[in-house]
Amino acid sequence: MLVTDPSDTVDARRRHVASAAADLEASPVDELYMAFWFYGLLHECGHVVLAHDRGPSTEWRENNLADLIERVIDESFGDGAATARESIRAAGTARSLDLQVLMEEVQADVIGVRLLFAAAFRVLGRAGAITDETAGRLAVEVVTMFGMFHYMNGCAQIARDASQEFEGEPGKDLGFNVANGVRLNVVADALADDLAAVLSSGDDGEETYERIRAGMLGVISEAIERQAAFDRGHHQAMRLVLYANERGADVYGRLAEHVLANDARALYFQDEARAFLALASDLGVRHPDLDLLAAIADAPRDTHRLVSEHATTFRLAWVTGDGVDLPLCVPLSDGRLIVFVFLTDALGRHVERARIWARPGWAVGRAAIVAPTEHEARISIHRLVDLDARDLTVVFEGSEAFESLSRSIFQRAGGVEAGEAT
Repeated sequence: MLVTDPSDTVDARRRHVASAAADLEASPVDELYMAFWFYGLLHECGHVVLAHDRGPSTEWRENNLADLIERVIDESFGDGAATARESIRAAGTARSLDLQVLMEEVQADVIGVRLLFAAAFRVLGRAGAITDETAGRLAVEVVTMFGMFHYMNGCAQIARDASQEFEGEPGKDLGFNVANGVRLNVVADALADDLAAVLSSGDDGEETYERIRAGMLGVISEAIERQAAFDRGHHQAMRLVLYANERGADVYGRLAEHVLANDARALYFQDEARAFLALASDLGVRHPDLDLLAAIADAPRDTHRLVSEHATTFRLAWVTGDGVDLPLCVPLSDGRLIVFVFLTDALGRHVERARIWARPGWAVGRAAIVAPTEHEARISIHRLVDLDARDLTVVFEGSEAFESLSRSIFQRAGGVEAGEAT
């Protein structure tokens, strides 16, 4: 059962942020330092300026933004662009693609990035740290910030899609990453325009602008290429969050074979695992799966023994008959399916209820999955049913989702037919 202690969460987050800020404050004052500390603040300053003024003059009016949105979708999704447009439209949550909202964000971006460059050159100039590469490095850091926003939104959306444990949850903004791409393009244009105004002489302004813009886009392309390996891993990780039925079983066994058997890799794993566990602790998150991870981080060479000792029996209702041999899946009103997993003898009452609803010729019995973690049990169930996390939710006895869903489902008049669910 996942437990979060609300009384500790706010203070813990403050401690974590303070620790991260202290680490960054100890770093050299360079382009990364300036972008990380001040870009977000200066962007918000841009909104303050816009509240009192129309902001910087820009040719990016609503018709231009509408065209750029379409180009970003085409470039981002390729052959899947039409599907992406339909998904964004159908979700009805793409507030970030509202042209008025996007125009405000674009103008705040332009103000913010101009202030960032002016401030960075002033601060770095006083430190004697300005070089011919300063402008390019600042541009890279701005691109990196936008990339971070992209990854954060993608993770938030995937996490939300994969954990639809309650009906009626509001959705995340599916258009955010498209808007992010639009804003990055506008910022690149604004930077090129500003630098061209400084560096051009006489009548070569347009030529200088095009050259600088091409260089700026080259910097962006190089930054994107450097992130390519991470992008592939990030994309695969997000896919496996949604498509749990495609995940491999025996996670810790594979970890022991491919990572922990190598001393250097084991040390890296220990550092990463302990940092993750420290963050979970600071946020007041407790879960048996984390207990096993902590034990393995302390003694990676004992992984097989620790996994064996942590084996747990997960109980669930099972339906057989007429070509059906699957876990009992109970449908929600929105079409998603739920599998209830029990850790106690309360499964008996669940099975008795299910027998009342079963179709003629179908039998509802009991089954068990032995696994070291809820995560492993969840993977096994998704693979057995062969449905991804958007269509099938697995909830465990003792969790808030389990209690909420069991109350709402079993109190419905008329019940649910097991045949419909499977």
